Amino acid sequence: KDFLMQISCVDVDHQRRLDALKTAERLRQAELATKVNEFDEELSDFVAQRKLRKTGGTEELERRRAEKEVEVMKEMLKSVEEAEQARRAKLAQRKAATKKQAT
Repeated sequence: KDFLMQISCVDVDHQRRLDALKTAERLRQAELATKVNEFDEELSDFVAQRKLRKTGGTEELERRRAEKEVEVMKEMLKSVEEAEQARRAKLAQRKAATKKQAT
């Protein structure tokens, strides 16, 4: 109860708080403007020295992905065909065994 009374009696100067926030933001912006980002500096040097490899970009990635998909599909079809041939061979053996037993 005593604490709530103290809070209600406090006179807050909103304008002073807003001015302090604006000042802090200006200082932060000035600090960011003068701060040297090591990564940006290294990246700029890297690009300036032309150390980047030409990889072909997204088109090359898409082409490689498509080739890989085709290879995977071929392998899948190959294994399905082999399984089908094995199934047919088993059926032929069963039919031959059944005919042998019938005679």
